[in-house]
Amino acid sequence: MNIWVLHEQPFTMSAGAYVDSLRRAGLSITAVDEKALETGVPDAVMLVYPSEGWKRRVKAVSEKCPWVLMLDRGGLPRADEWDENCRPSAVIATTMDVRHAVWAIRQGVYQAKERVSWQKRIQQLERRLAQRAVIDRAKGKLMDERRWTEEQAYHYLRQAAMNERKTMQQVADEVLSAKRQPIFAGSTTRTIRAGSGKWK
Repeated sequence: MNIWVLHEQPFTMSAGAYVDSLRRAGLSITAVDEKALETGVPDAVMLVYPSEGWKRRVKAVSEKCPWVLMLDRGGLPRADEWDENCRPSAVIATTMDVRHAVWAIRQGVYQAKERVSWQKRIQQLERRLAQRAVIDRAKGKLMDERRWTEEQAYHYLRQAAMNERKTMQQVADEVLSAKRQPIFAGSTTRTIRAGSGKWK
């Protein structure tokens, strides 16, 4: 697990010593410049509270990757010091047993990555369902207006997509927006572009 700690943060001696203890306990922690986030993404970033520029740093980091909150010399940040959407993957304190802190960090970052992975899968499924819905609507329109069977409507959408190097959803969108007016004659499908008077 590769963890970055931003060296612009003004570390106290206790925070610096605790980071060294986490390293000795097996965590790979590298001090980097904040600009490093523009070109790379670690497994997590560790932020120390309190520190100057805390709120801005939280927002910048949370948009990139999971982050770990390390408390130094005090309690949790106030509600006005961070956005509720920028929640840390793990919270540790410099007074915490190092072994427990390592476990909390690993578990928190792992769970954060799992959530991101599931969110991506859900988004992919939602896109596929939306595409399927558009295609089904286009098939229904062709079946209703042209008196085609479902097989004929599907064949038309698939063949037009292959011939024109488009996706079936693109062809379906054109059918629904009346940009194409297909004619199905036997085993031959032809399309006349709306308003062009030309066959395709």
